[in-house]
Amino acid sequence: MESPTSSEKELQFILKVLDIYRSSMHKFRSSNEFHHIMKVEQSSRELLVIWVTYCISFRSARHSYQQIMQGFGVGLRCKASFSLSDGHAIAAMIKSVALYLKQNEGTYGGIFTLRDETTYKLAGCYARKSLLHVWEEEKNDTEQRKQSHWDEVKRKHELVKGLRSQLKVLIEQHDKA
Repeated sequence: MESPTSSEKELQFILKVLDIYRSSMHKFRSSNEFHHIMKVEQSSRELLVIWVTYCISFRSARHSYQQIMQGFGVGLRCKASFSLSDGHAIAAMIKSVALYLKQNEGTYGGIFTLRDETTYKLAGCYARKSLLHVWEEEKNDTEQRKQSHWDEVKRKHELVKGLRSQLKVLIEQHDKA
């Protein structure tokens, strides 16, 4: 199994952070303090964090699998409305997410959605590339095994030649005696 690249390690870290955030939000929602804060705003914050993580994950996947991902886009469409009171910083983040989603729609459409067959096309591309790589490795391994086997056959053939000449000498010595 291949070791993860630095971008894959970063993505794993970001996903762990997202899991911690969502777990903390779940605990916070069940606490008394949560009932004093607008539920809509908290849900909007969580959705925004998830969308930012989605964008980072998509960018990482596109970077790691450039040839396969070419033409495939994000599955999200920025149609949600966020209700956040933090003002300009949050608005800038929402605009950045919306812009990223718009710029990465892809010519084939978004992946990991139920809207169309795009995810299956991506899976097919990945499988073809992945299976081609596996086939190449198997082919090389087979050639090495064949060569190794043939080398052993040649070695034993030479050994048999030597043993036959020794046997011939022994038979001649026996016949003389």
